[in-house]
Amino acid sequence: ESLNYLKHQKVKSVHQAYAMHSTAHTNNLAEKKLLQGELENKLQMAINDLPEQCRTIFQLSRFEELKYREIADTLGLSIKTVENQMGKALKILRSKLVEFLPTIIAFINVINWLA
Repeated sequence: ESLNYLKHQKVKSVHQAYAMHSTAHTNNLAEKKLLQGELENKLQMAINDLPEQCRTIFQLSRFEELKYREIADTLGLSIKTVENQMGKALKILRSKLVEFLPTIIAFINVINWLA
């Protein structure tokens, strides 16, 4: 009977260890998704705050992956205007997102820790 008790205790401890590991993994994934969502939200808000032409050019360049020449042709602008507007957009985004650097670093650390 005491042998059965010991076997039961061993099975119980293995199950508890698995449950703790599983819960920790789930919590880490939830934290990762929360941080990712927060960063995406802050980035989207910063992009939405860009002047209209800057925002359009930035989105075409970064999300549609168009080259400056293609953007210029699509919008009827010179390449120099596209370059200037992209420079302006990046400068504005950098200044708006610098305060979120600790969150970005935390997100990267969580990603690396989970990998």
